Amino acid sequence: MDYEASKFLIRHALCTIGYMLDSASGLARLATCFRHARPEERWRFQGIVVKYAVEMAMERHSNYFVQLVLDHGDIQFRCGLVYKLMMQFASLSLHPHGNYLVQHCVRNRRTGSPQHDLLPIVLSACNRQSIRELQGLVQTPPATFVLHTLLQTGEAVTHSRELTQNLERKINDLLWRARRYRR
Repeated sequence: MDYEASKFLIRHALCTIGYMLDSASGLARLATCFRHARPEERWRFQGIVVKYAVEMAMERHSNYFVQLVLDHGDIQFRCGLVYKLMMQFASLSLHPHGNYLVQHCVRNRRTGSPQHDLLPIVLSACNRQSIRELQGLVQTPPATFVLHTLLQTGEAVTHSRELTQNLERKINDLLWRARRYRR
């Protein structure tokens, strides 16, 4: 579909994005519009995603749209969006839908390759968690998947090893304390 045929659909999608994100079919139409959008329209899509990033990350369908927009943004947009999302690292990691977006910020869920530019941001956010928050993350299934992906990917990426090792030490210390406390 060429741009002239799709520009009205794109404009409509920008006006009704909230409604479209509530269903799988709406998400598919929205993704198609985003892919065919011109740069100025993509910026509008990105602006909406940044404004409602955390809320969208926790919705069943809209978190996939956030992943799509994240994948097609420039480095400045990607990092800015992930910084905003990582301010809510624990709540997103514990959330049944939000944890998928956090994992996507670490390793692209479609390609399986590490997100080299985003990984240090996510590792830093995780390292900033308090012991109590980290304890909750270690004990809760959605977050354990996030931590596993984060540690596994961080070990494989050379420029993130120090942050990864700091996080491993914090988790190991937490586990050691838990074992010692049980005795």
